[in-house]
Amino acid sequence: MAGIQLTQHGGAGVLNAAGAQHPSPVTIEVGLLCQLSPVGISSTTWRWVLTKPGGSSSTLSSSTSSGPSFLPDVEDGSYSVSLFDIDENEYILDIVTPTSGVGPPGGGSSIPNTIETYADVRAANAFSSTPPAVILIKCRATVNDGGGGLFAYDPDDEDSDDNDGTVLVTDDGARFKRVYSGSLDVRWFGIRAGANSYAANNALRLQALLDLVSNLTTDSRATEILFPWDGETEAEPGIYYFDTPITVQGQITRALSFRGEAYSGNSAIGVMLGYTGGATDFFFKFIGVQGTRVSNLKFWGGGLAYGPTKYTVWFLTDQVNSLGTSDNSFSDCVFYGCSNTTASASFAVGPTSGSPNQTDNMSFERCYFTSSYAYPDAVHAGFKPLINGNTKNFRFAGCHFSYCAYGSDLTLTSGSVSYENCRSVLLTQAFLMAGQGSIITLLSCEGEGDNSIIDTPGAGFAIGTVLLDNCEWHVRAINANAMGHYHHAVEFYGGRLDVRGGFYEHQIRPTVTGATAATPIVITTDDPNSPGNPSWDHNLITGDRVEIRNVGGVSAANGFFRVTRVSATQLSLQNEETGSNVAGAGSYTSGGEVTPALKWTTLSHISYPGANPRTTLTGVALYGSGMYPSVVDSSNNYLFDSTYAASLTTSANPAVALECCSVSADGSLTTTRMPDIGYLTQVAIDGDRQVRRPILDIVDATYEDDPTNQKGILYVGVLKGAGSPEGAVTATVGTLYRRTDGGANTSLYSKVSGSGNTGWQAVPTLDTTALTRVVRGYPLFVTTEYSCDRNFQLTTLIATAAVAVWPIEIPDGSTLDSITVKVIGAGAHGGLPGTMPGVKFRKYNISTASGTVSSATLDGSGSVGAFEAAHEIVKSSIAEVINNETTRYGVQFESEDGANALAGLIVLGVTVTFTPATPDGGAA
Repeated sequence: MAGIQLTQHGGAGVLNAAGAQHPSPVTIEVGLLCQLSPVGISSTTWRWVLTKPGGSSSTLSSSTSSGPSFLPDVEDGSYSVSLFDIDENEYILDIVTPTSGVGPPGGGSSIPNTIETYADVRAANAFSSTPPAVILIKCRATVNDGGGGLFAYDPDDEDSDDNDGTVLVTDDGARFKRVYSGSLDVRWFGIRAGANSYAANNALRLQALLDLVSNLTTDSRATEILFPWDGETEAEPGIYYFDTPITVQGQITRALSFRGEAYSGNSAIGVMLGYTGGATDFFFKFIGVQGTRVSNLKFWGGGLAYGPTKYTVWFLTDQVNSLGTSDNSFSDCVFYGCSNTTASASFAVGPTSGSPNQTDNMSFERCYFTSSYAYPDAVHAGFKPLINGNTKNFRFAGCHFSYCAYGSDLTLTSGSVSYENCRSVLLTQAFLMAGQGSIITLLSCEGEGDNSIIDTPGAGFAIGTVLLDNCEWHVRAINANAMGHYHHAVEFYGGRLDVRGGFYEHQIRPTVTGATAATPIVITTDDPNSPGNPSWDHNLITGDRVEIRNVGGVSAANGFFRVTRVSATQLSLQNEETGSNVAGAGSYTSGGEVTPALKWTTLSHISYPGANPRTTLTGVALYGSGMYPSVVDSSNNYLFDSTYAASLTTSANPAVALECCSVSADGSLTTTRMPDIGYLTQVAIDGDRQVRRPILDIVDATYEDDPTNQKGILYVGVLKGAGSPEGAVTATVGTLYRRTDGGANTSLYSKVSGSGNTGWQAVPTLDTTALTRVVRGYPLFVTTEYSCDRNFQLTTLIATAAVAVWPIEIPDGSTLDSITVKVIGAGAHGGLPGTMPGVKFRKYNISTASGTVSSATLDGSGSVGAFEAAHEIVKSSIAEVINNETTRYGVQFESEDGANALAGLIVLGVTVTFTPATPDGGAA
């Protein structure tokens, strides 16, 4: 039977209550440690809750481990333990404690002496005779301060100092030592959560604890310092404040680690360490540490209220003892709240001067690097090495960078740094500033609203190798980078840039509000997100390339152009190839959108012409102006400086390796123009071959007009027509054939053999039964009123409406049927909230830069009990046919508000149900 096992050790007795469940209570003895473990429960995560009688200071050693323990300390009391598995199934074990002299089944030792506080233990004549073997201390100084526990008398120890946590010395010299296993709980040493008034004592006591641990060279238990969730009765539960910077000194003998414990097992509401001491270089500094593990902690540098703090966390080598750092890791941590200076960083690595020693093999998993929300655009970097040559083998996996100038500033990095499945939002300069001789890998990363992806500080910094593999970025490209250039996706010096697959586009597309009939045509632009914005600036400069669509009345204003900056809102248009002014005719009526070319700058051939560095673009979709893959340099905004154009493309080792492209006389890159097709926007490129021809041979392809979007569509490897292709259509193996008059099981054919018109097989029709897909990952947009855990669950931090938006990603042509959001309301509601949580459906048209939000489907819980249990909010009957080319879609969730509203609502998950399209593209 599935349930909870309790084992109690002490004296001669061991109680083993395997599988005991409510309502069968288990009798235990006060003062003996109880070990808990699940029995017959299959789960990868655990959440334990201990309910205790009045006057008890018992706490679980962990609320998220598979086997926590606790110490019962109240006679004739009733305890209860609840265990929740990954599916929120609850298992209950009821426990009772007898009065004195009554033991549990199987025997057990007598109840130890119970003493109220540490001070009572130390007091003279605390014991009238020989000290007892074991005592139970109920608290450190006040009830429920977390300092209580079981202590054993050590008659052989006459030398140990009182460390105010695990060793207490009486006035007459008796030494009592805490009985424990596992982590060192900071509350034992008087470190409290919940109020800034504890900051001074907390700083002194934590530093003393760290110094103590540094000297415990023989005690193998003292390897992890635990910050439990504490301060439930305080104003700011779960927050430990410190008014002095903290220094962690590395040791040769042991690896010291730090862990925060989540509130009731929900890591979305984790422990925060906050600084309140005024201007400082750092909040937490690690010196020369080896093998340190830090998890489930939020580090806050004080922000504007208490800082400024230059580096929230500072990790550096020990120059005094010539010790580097290695094999350190951070998981599920947040770094924020540093100062708003150009040198600040949420996480800094290395000394600012002197010998760098070596910092290597450091990993970050599911960590957030961000600024203080008070000044989101001014913090320099989320992550920054401080001196050249000291960062090697750094790995970021599933991390998030936001609201800084740079996600990572690797200017002074010469080692290898990798980013896997990382995400960035609204970085005002770039995802990373690349450094000297670095080997940088970005694998399956994505960004939304960053100014650019990669930047370089100047011509004197030679990057080694950068690989972008299967990434996706929607860049704003509106700010000048370190070199003063606008509209860059990548600016790159030296070495090799290798881009494999992925999708990159310019996110800002100014709207057109006027076009003249003069020569040249002058167009007037406006802010696409805030029409009429008095401070609007299109940020385009003279010589930039653009594509303009949908201008009514002045037809010559539509197409591909060079532009001259007339003012912050106006541009004049020149011919894309000759540069001559474009003449207009007619009168402007309405509409228009400007898409700037997205620039990729490679300056290796200018700075280092003898080294034969190379940029390789392989199977990349670069969407800027539609016609340009837009690899450019800073001297003339084109692919190649014309001085170098011939040698770059025909030498044995060309600086930029391309295929199926040609270089114009002015040095610009032009992709092949096909009859009635226009410019291709995706180019397959082989980096080991030179440009051989300006013509693209296309076989087994179908071309169709798309009048709605004013462009052609080329279906490579797909043919279509009436009737069966068998014996009628010649193609190569692997080609698909769409039969326009087909039906079920005869709409799609595949060429499986032969080189002639035989060897076709019909592809069975897909089952178009409605499917359900889990929306995975962190929300695309989430307000600061939420916390997010490693399982992608959100929890509200405020009692008023908070908004989160997840992207919906389902196949084109599918019909979205319904959205389901699974939630659990916080406990202890006085009644149902005045405004219940609700689910909305969002969609945003990329072409028109306009969006709509549906009305909310509200939580239909009929009682507080139903609302506080796991339940679903379903928005049904949506019937939206998905068009991913023109529209983006999302799930918008708004939490409770009004009377009886509480913080702590948990969003467990989001799913969408959709009906896929039929194989021939029709609606299911």
